[in-house]
Amino acid sequence: MRLDNQQERLALLGYLAGIIDGEGWVGLYKQKKADCRAGFGWTPTIAVHMVGPRYIDHLDDVARTLGFPSYVAHYKTSSRWVIRGMKRTTPVLVALLPYLFVKREQAEHVIEYTRIRMQRPYRSDPTPEEELLAKAVSALNMKGKNPQRLYA
Repeated sequence: MRLDNQQERLALLGYLAGIIDGEGWVGLYKQKKADCRAGFGWTPTIAVHMVGPRYIDHLDDVARTLGFPSYVAHYKTSSRWVIRGMKRTTPVLVALLPYLFVKREQAEHVIEYTRIRMQRPYRSDPTPEEELLAKAVSALNMKGKNPQRLYA
C-alpha cells in the first residue's frame, strides 16, 4: 500500500509513535557476540509486546505502510512486534522522534549510540561513550522501578 498524501503519512507516524510511547520499548538490547572482542554487543531495538495478536498484526501493517521493516512473532499467550538493528531502527526513530513524548529520550540516546557505533570498526570494543549511552538508556527503561505501579 502506498501513501498518496502527506497527511495520511503524518497521521500514521503519530499513531505508531503513540503506541510505542504507551506500550513499547526503545532501547539497546545486549547480546552475546562471539565475533566481538568484548564478547557482547548492543543492538538498537524498538519492540511492542501485547496479548492480542490482531493488534500486533495491525501495528505491523501500519509500519509496512510507512515503509518500515518490521518483524512479528506470535506466541501462545502473547505477540511481539519488533524492529531491530542499527540500519533498520535508526531511520524509524528519526522519523518518529517529533511524535515521541515518553520514549523520546531513549530514542535520542539510541540514535546517538548508532552514530558513534558506525564510526568505529565492526569487531572493535565498545567505547566508553557507547557504554555511557547504553547505561543511560537502561536507566530510562527501569522495569518495575516505578513507585506508581503497585504490582511491580
